Amino acid sequence: MASQERQRDTQHSPGVGNHGRYYDSCDDGINPNLPFQHLAGLRSLSLVNTDSDEDSDGLRVPLHCHTPEHPSFHRQLGCMGSSLTSLKLHSIELSSISSDWRFLSSLTSLEHLDLQQAPAERGSSMVFEGSQSGLGGALPALSHLTRLRLEWQIDSTIKLALGMLTQLQELRLHACGEGFFEAADADSRLNLPHSLTHLDVKLSQDYDEICAPDLASLTALQHLQLQDAEGLDVGMMSGMARLTHLQLCMAPNTFDDACMMQLLDVLSDSQQLRHLQLEFCNDDSLQHSMVAEQLLRQCSALTASSHLTSLQLSGVRLPAACGEALFPADHFMPHLTTLKLRGRAKCWWHHPTAHGSGGEFIGCWRDIDRLIECCPSLIDLDLAGLVQRGVDMSELRHLWRLTSLVVSGKSVDDDCAEGLAQLTQLRVLTVIDPAKGRAGPPYCQSH
Repeated sequence: MASQERQRDTQHSPGVGNHGRYYDSCDDGINPNLPFQHLAGLRSLSLVNTDSDEDSDGLRVPLHCHTPEHPSFHRQLGCMGSSLTSLKLHSIELSSISSDWRFLSSLTSLEHLDLQQAPAERGSSMVFEGSQSGLGGALPALSHLTRLRLEWQIDSTIKLALGMLTQLQELRLHACGEGFFEAADADSRLNLPHSLTHLDVKLSQDYDEICAPDLASLTALQHLQLQDAEGLDVGMMSGMARLTHLQLCMAPNTFDDACMMQLLDVLSDSQQLRHLQLEFCNDDSLQHSMVAEQLLRQCSALTASSHLTSLQLSGVRLPAACGEALFPADHFMPHLTTLKLRGRAKCWWHHPTAHGSGGEFIGCWRDIDRLIECCPSLIDLDLAGLVQRGVDMSELRHLWRLTSLVVSGKSVDDDCAEGLAQLTQLRVLTVIDPAKGRAGPPYCQSH
């Protein structure tokens, strides 16, 4: 018999109580025979396929075909339409999905919806057929929805329908699948409800007044995460004073120095930030001297929030001597526990290094001391490629909470190893081969 694991709420019987929950987790290609007729009071339903490999048969749920042995999912959900407030379907092959999504409209009390497309259906032409009257057409009927998480092939009807969900507070929109479908909708309009406090989008998308006009109205936003963004009008973020989490991962060569200066203006007013993560991938063209000077005056905005717990910069082009602006002698960041700096500044400090190259992040013991004094609570530190040979890494022993360290580049030599050997508080040490640009197996030690 195919293995199935079912868990019921022990406090309330799902067929009677108002808080009943039913979970069905399957790892074989089976057709579930869920006792929906006994679950009239069910409030939360999760169907999760734990064997979601693309080559597996997976778990299939018939939506509309109806047999005595397997009543359609559409009809089964009708038994609990007025009570169900949360629905989660992960890696479930919903047969006949392209024909009709109207079964969602019967779930009039639904507040949370979490859909993750089955790998076998991603990229399938079957999913595209009838999509204009599919999921996007059904979403506006869910007027009580407060949380929506979609890992799906996102078409223009879904992007337009989102603006009608006026009670929505959390939106997670991750595109999956490849091919013409996603590319055809990369420039289509994305509507966003103004009620959002949490926005997480991984989608090839422009964010400007034409393609995402509602972005400027999200003044209640606390969590903003944009990945694979093709462009961003940073000025539209000027009203987001409540942000505590900001993550921007831009497509290559889409975030120039002018955008960076605008972003630094926004960050200077974002005093509630706790997590800041920027990932850019621009070419190596030289900055104009006037631009570099302006960026140098503004880059202190990256560490302006005294509430920061995590600062992660990858591929961010910063001007020479930016280290002195980011970590000035009188600046104290007691809450910062994660610091990952993979920037591309020519020289992070003014003073010459012991070997005179001037191209690294940390050039002498004073730089290590400055980090220790400014960020005494660090737990996770990534300085890959940014530490010069000859720097005494043993000074990091004063960061008594430090458990994870990443190093690479010219610092990886015998002297560096001697210093690292004194960091007895470390649990994970990762050394990246500077020639290959990738990390080897991390060295772990237990206490």
